[in-house]
Amino acid sequence: MRLRALLITAAVCAGSLGSTSAMAWSFSWGKYTGWPTRTTSNNTPSTGTPAPSPVPAPSTGGGTSTADGCTLSAEDKAMLDAVNAARAQGRSCGGSYYQAAPALTWSCGLSKVALGHSTDMATHNFFSHTGSDGLTVGQRVSNAGYRWSAVGENIAAGYADVTKVMDGWLKSAGHCANIMNRNYTQLGAASYRSSGSSYGIYWTQVFARPR
Repeated sequence: MRLRALLITAAVCAGSLGSTSAMAWSFSWGKYTGWPTRTTSNNTPSTGTPAPSPVPAPSTGGGTSTADGCTLSAEDKAMLDAVNAARAQGRSCGGSYYQAAPALTWSCGLSKVALGHSTDMATHNFFSHTGSDGLTVGQRVSNAGYRWSAVGENIAAGYADVTKVMDGWLKSAGHCANIMNRNYTQLGAASYRSSGSSYGIYWTQVFARPR
């Protein structure tokens, strides 16, 4: 199983899990830029920091239609609910503590970008934030017509379902930071299965805030 987290929010950070069974990368890019820096993941939670009152996550009900005109599948709803449940309480991501964050809404456009990248990784049998066409997440989102002020991405491979992949992401500092980032207001995510690929199933989460 693999996870990747490559973070770009005013600076570039990359981290990986020191495990042969899982690797983590996340990517986020804010409207302000700075010099690249590198950090490594730290899966040891900080202690002694009281969690604030939870921010309630909204109920999204089965077959929910979104404002931009698509209907969430069962997997979409499970992913959105899992992300918003995680954001509803403060948590440590590596050595950094994150306050509870407002719930995200689902974006049809971002989910199409996520599906495109998961499909690309599975069918071309690679694992990277850079697509087979050389594009980054920011370029993929822009090419889909989404005008963003902040964008981020988590990817994973080999995790059987939403529960397992979310557990892996939340145990990785970079992925966890993307999930808890208050800069983001929208989420799209998708998995794609290919029996001929190295990991069988590939996952992508795309986070963004529109301009």
